[in-house]
Amino acid sequence: MHLLSLGVATTVHGTAVRAGVSQISITLKGLSGPVHVYEAADPDRLLLEHERASGESDVYGACLWPSSYVAARNVVEEVGRRCGTERVRVVELGCGPGLPSLAALAAGANEVLACDWSPLALDLVACAALDHQALRAPRLRTERSNLLSDAPMPWEPCDPQTVLVCADLLYEAATARAVGRCVARAVSEGATCIVADPGRMNGKGRELLLQEMHTSSGDAEWSRTLRFLVEPISQADLRRCGASLSWCGRQEDSVGLLRVSLPSPCA
Repeated sequence: MHLLSLGVATTVHGTAVRAGVSQISITLKGLSGPVHVYEAADPDRLLLEHERASGESDVYGACLWPSSYVAARNVVEEVGRRCGTERVRVVELGCGPGLPSLAALAAGANEVLACDWSPLALDLVACAALDHQALRAPRLRTERSNLLSDAPMPWEPCDPQTVLVCADLLYEAATARAVGRCVARAVSEGATCIVADPGRMNGKGRELLLQEMHTSSGDAEWSRTLRFLVEPISQADLRRCGASLSWCGRQEDSVGLLRVSLPSPCA
């Protein structure tokens, strides 16, 4: 594991550990205790150290962003609504430190798949699960995946038991379109999808996502009226999570959220 070489400790509580990795504890409604997440305490320093060791040049996916907090609390709500009545499988695209994945695990999801291109990000998720949710950790799997690839994705196919989630992935045009294709395909297979975005590219990312969903769905009726809703982040949450709910140097008090699934046959 990359993190073993970075020296992640398992006994820290919100303090920076060796090699610039820190533990953040996030409280989410519906869970009996906080979700513990590992992230890069100093992305610039970690970027240099990790690039020297592995050749990987982008570790900003190893940071916790406000969108992941909003996505996580919606995932907890969705898993909680289903638990006890049906099997739940949660898939996170571009997971980074994996707050939604770890929250889903804590909420009782039967299976969690955290996907990212960065091995460092995947190790952050896996280590956090092993360190803080040891009994549930076997239900979480990590998989390296490239959204821009034409190869089959590790989470496919989806089904009505699948909850597909992604947070803060609409930062480039190609990636936003790729996410749109993945979400459209998952919804057509019966999955529920949750997408959180802080307004990357001044909202252009959302526009490209929705356009691609509409095109990839074959102009399906469900794709015609989709829109992001404003999901607030309370001042109490901002104070509790501190810098972890910041984006580009400032704290966000809201994030755009898209929830989509096929209409019920009885609707």
